[in-house]
Amino acid sequence: MAIFTLKNAAYFGVIYVLYSWLNSKKYRVHDTGVVIVTGASSGIGYDAALGLDREGYHVLAGVRNEKAAAQLRKNGSPRLQPVILDVTSEEDILSTLNLADDIFEKNNTLPLVGIVNNAGVSNDLPW
Repeated sequence: MAIFTLKNAAYFGVIYVLYSWLNSKKYRVHDTGVVIVTGASSGIGYDAALGLDREGYHVLAGVRNEKAAAQLRKNGSPRLQPVILDVTSEEDILSTLNLADDIFEKNNTLPLVGIVNNAGVSNDLPW
């Protein structure tokens, strides 16, 4: 069983890109702002996105498909914004970060204040 694979390397690359981007900014503790939640199509990520939305955060919820996006739109407020996000795609990651920057530029009180990295990548499962 290979532990280090190309997909695992991509997954850790995503974490590094997001970590580096966050460290390039200076933030204080916030009770509002933008939070990116990956893996929000179902389960813990879905509940985290809705919970953060209820707490007043602007949530960019990374989902796999439009069906999951529609379900979040139905159950969330206008602050919850589903985005199609494949965490192994650098293009999707940069697009989501650019969206967070656009939100900040439109409303200077909404900086990126958190990332819930809930999405998983697995290619070595036996089934």
